[in-house]
Amino acid sequence: MSVSVSICKPFFFRYRKAAAPAAVYFYTFVCMKRFLPLLLVALALSACGNRFAGDPVAEALQNYIVSHAPEGCQFALTELQKVDSTTIATELERRTGIFAKRLEKNEELYVRYRTDGHPKNAELKRLAMKKDQQVLQDLAALRESLGERIHGIAYYDYRFSGHLTKGRRSVDYQDAWFTITPSDEVLVVVTDPRDLHKSGGLAIPGYREIIKDADPE
Repeated sequence: MSVSVSICKPFFFRYRKAAAPAAVYFYTFVCMKRFLPLLLVALALSACGNRFAGDPVAEALQNYIVSHAPEGCQFALTELQKVDSTTIATELERRTGIFAKRLEKNEELYVRYRTDGHPKNAELKRLAMKKDQQVLQDLAALRESLGERIHGIAYYDYRFSGHLTKGRRSVDYQDAWFTITPSDEVLVVVTDPRDLHKSGGLAIPGYREIIKDADPE
């Protein structure tokens, strides 16, 4: 019996010493497998953040998104690409077309309401028509007053991707869009490019004062 103990005891200790490093290695492997993707994401975001450091467009976009998000959110930009630009003349023509179509629609409804015997609705449309006509006159006057400035850039179109995070929660911006003026004022951020130019008129000098009571679509 004493012989067996003297033989087995050293073997047991040799096994325990050999098993301990193996357990440590296994635990380390599991931890790395679990946290390595998070580490890679953090490193990628850090690299992207450094890539756009000092870019006024990237900074303006980040400030805009964070200011429209819940308090405590952080935004990391991963992709940024300029896609197009629009001149003041082009945007002014677009705005004029919008109000011209609205005036035409209000005229149709005005005639219909009068014909169908709805005087209150007809009066509302008459007032709307009057506003539309005034806006069109003001836009025409604005075009003349801008002179050579009308050929300048109103805004740029950008496509971007990024992550808005707060704690463990995250919102991904994948191929989203925004417009920004040459003075780095972000006009709108959208996920559907069809909505990108709905606020483009705000980039025209004097446009805000013209439509403050018009409520354009």
